[in-house]
Amino acid sequence: MRILFSFTTLRIAFVLSAIVLFCPLLRAQETNAVNPKPVDHSYLHEAQTVSFYGENNIYSKTGDFSYTFGGRLDFNSNIIGFYYKFGLGGNPQGTMYGHLPLGLEVGIALGLRGYYNGNYFLLLPAILCALVPEGITAKFWQRDKYNLKFYLSPWGSEINLYKEAYTLVSGECGIQGNIFAHKAIYMSCYAGAKTLYKGFRPAITLGATVGFVLD
Repeated sequence: MRILFSFTTLRIAFVLSAIVLFCPLLRAQETNAVNPKPVDHSYLHEAQTVSFYGENNIYSKTGDFSYTFGGRLDFNSNIIGFYYKFGLGGNPQGTMYGHLPLGLEVGIALGLRGYYNGNYFLLLPAILCALVPEGITAKFWQRDKYNLKFYLSPWGSEINLYKEAYTLVSGECGIQGNIFAHKAIYMSCYAGAKTLYKGFRPAITLGATVGFVLD
């Protein structure tokens, strides 16, 4: 009887010890399953991206609007970044135009002039001009997969493709919000003010992008 009691006591002690030892482990696993350890997504905010965008410009003086669709290449760092923007657009009146960074347009013009005139010394400044980004960004808020940025584009070019082609220099600034929906995909929307320097034609810009993280 005493031996049976001792054996029963040992079994109870063993079960209680197992409960005491394993309950914290089970609780920790349950906690991790319900509240998994957050993943660090900070690297996404410094990644280089390529995106496709669509935007609408509403001109305040006349109420006219135009639309643009194109691509954008961003080079980001911790806070400051820069970008190149390309597009093709139009308006309800049937006018078509292309959008390029002004530096790229000047670089192409210099390069062609140097090539056709045999003045190859123009090729170096042509390359340097082509590398000048259209705009810069400055991140001022960041949370996990979200961030907000100021953007400034002081030298864009709008190339009128209707009848006689000509270029109008444009400037733009605003705020852009980015959401990284996946480690390789992000979406953004932006709102800003834009103007054509010639004749000072201010406009409100609204746009959205879908892009891919390159690294």
